[in-house]
Amino acid sequence: DTPTATFTPLPTLGTPPPSPSPFLFGLREDPTFVSNLNASGCAWQGIGGQVLDLAGNASATQLVISVTGGGLPQALTTANNTNSLYGQGGYEVQLSNSINTQTYFVQLVSQFGTPVSEVIQVTFPGTCEGNAALLTFQQTRAN
Repeated sequence: DTPTATFTPLPTLGTPPPSPSPFLFGLREDPTFVSNLNASGCAWQGIGGQVLDLAGNASATQLVISVTGGGLPQALTTANNTNSLYGQGGYEVQLSNSINTQTYFVQLVSQFGTPVSEVIQVTFPGTCEGNAALLTFQQTRAN
């Protein structure tokens, strides 16, 4: 008789934990669309929100919110802590004087242009009730 080899599977160790994000900031929740908070009504479309630190307070670090795509000829930028309408650490970027269904790409970067968040894709619904996209960035770990 020739011996038969038996196969013994190795024990599985489970799913490895996800790698920590290389970025210091992440979105606190998915973007939400609301009617804009300023007085321009439907003759406006933009992105606003907050930039918060680890404790959930306004980030004292000066950061830049950069928006590209949507047919913009160049990136539009603003800094955190420039628009209190959105709360502490607030910012706002006007993208258009009318509503549309364009897709934009938003990223939080340092003053030197180093990305500190992933690129967030925002596609507008094309309604007056959804002409403002709210994005709250929050620091996820210490430097």
